Amino acid sequence: MKCFKRIMIALLMVMLCFTTAAPGYARSAKRVKMNKLPGWATTHIIAHAGGNAQGYSRTNSLEALTQTGNAHVKAVEIDFSITKDNELICTHDWKRFGKVTDLNTFMSSKIYDTLTPMPAKQALTILNSKGKYLVVDAKSSPTNKVYKRLIQLCDTLNIPGYKKRIIPQIYSRPDYKRYKKIYNFPYGILTLYRRTPMPAKRLRVFAKFCKKNNLVLTISKKRYTPGNAKIIKKCGAVAAVHTVNTKKQYYKLRKRGAAIIYTDKLIW
Repeated sequence: MKCFKRIMIALLMVMLCFTTAAPGYARSAKRVKMNKLPGWATTHIIAHAGGNAQGYSRTNSLEALTQTGNAHVKAVEIDFSITKDNELICTHDWKRFGKVTDLNTFMSSKIYDTLTPMPAKQALTILNSKGKYLVVDAKSSPTNKVYKRLIQLCDTLNIPGYKKRIIPQIYSRPDYKRYKKIYNFPYGILTLYRRTPMPAKRLRVFAKFCKKNNLVLTISKKRYTPGNAKIIKKCGAVAAVHTVNTKKQYYKLRKRGAAIIYTDKLIW
């Protein structure tokens, strides 16, 4: 009995040491928690530029979106530009034309001579019918012009709750404040692809900003080094990485801490 009491006293002393004498242990409960993954990202995938069609990626084409619409993915990123006659269309750039054209010229030219170009109205209709979220990459400047046309189209198409279905992809902190004030989208992504270079100190600022405003932080796979992954995680931000097209790299980056992966080929 005496032996048992001695053992219990010894155990209590050890526990007391850990709870009072070790400040690092006490602080561990106060570590920053990761932001909750937003509902639109729970498949951990964003279909980049509409997805893949006939072996081609980044086409923003009807064939790509049709295929992606039937895939097990919630969020689809599409690039939007504005035509010469002020129509919103799905394209990354005007390289195949050499200049900004009107809607009819854009629609009459096949992508890679085989894929069908899309006006934004058609893309919004498909996404709505499939229950997908739209991640917006606004290519025309000023970018707020793209969002203004998107909202007008959603109103015209009577898309219910569209603000909750649109995830703006913003490029700076002032961008976020402007969109929050004007459009008040509940979700958002802060992407760093337009910002170079990105020293650790600067990355920490962006990560903390995302944590504070419940934004996803998007970073390229080249920049998502183990060191940068630790910075983002420590700040409590949700990391998205682009663009990943092999399963091996997908699992490697997910293991490193990436909550969301942009992909052309819908790999997971």
